[in-house]
Amino acid sequence: MQRLILWLLRLVSPVVTIDGLEIVRADNSAVPEVLKGISGALELIGRADRQRLLRIQHDVRRIYVTANNAPRYCHAGRAILIKSEHALTWSESALAIIIAHEATHARIEGTGMRNKSRNIEHIERICVKQSIVFANHLPDAEVLVLWIKESLATRWWDADASRKRSMEALRAAGLPEWLAKL
Repeated sequence: MQRLILWLLRLVSPVVTIDGLEIVRADNSAVPEVLKGISGALELIGRADRQRLLRIQHDVRRIYVTANNAPRYCHAGRAILIKSEHALTWSESALAIIIAHEATHARIEGTGMRNKSRNIEHIERICVKQSIVFANHLPDAEVLVLWIKESLATRWWDADASRKRSMEALRAAGLPEWLAKL
């Protein structure tokens, strides 16, 4: 079902390619700064850790910019979802870290290990560790590493929290309620 929903969003949304990744503006925003933030983050990843950018290009097909969604990886579409508000207000460093984190999910899921309730915390810790490794390549590493570590105080990976965010994102994208509940 997720694959179908992502396909429909891609069908009706503007799409551009940046650094080998399709950027799908599913938020219907006409704000070019949304693309500027994503583009800047991808360029930063390439400058700071070229090998990581190559892995991202291999493991992820698209980045969906949505109206209401916490950053997450969606295996069905090999896609990273990022809230447009984050693309507009977060620094390029913060966006790059989020992309690196979510791309780590893509890499892990590409091995066949899925985010199941029994291993989700372990997977998130791996992804956070990789975020920290990447952040240490950036000029403002100390502040960014602290930001990443503080994020662990919230269990964003909890199944109920994740399901609620997904439903909000589908509604915000304009999908009918009956389709969002599928």
